Amino acid sequence: MLQRKPIRGFNHGEMWRDFTYIDDVVDGVVAVLDMELPLFDRTVGY
Repeated sequence: MLQRKPIRGFNHGEMWRDFTYIDDVVDGVVAVLDMELPLFDRTVGY
């Protein structure tokens, strides 16, 4: 796109793709790992 070249399309334009930066994935995983969550919920009555 930056080189202004045509983009190749597949499946007659019916295919969609999404691109994610690996830095964003790593930031998300680290944020979840840093969360302080209880090991179990004692309010559930079984």
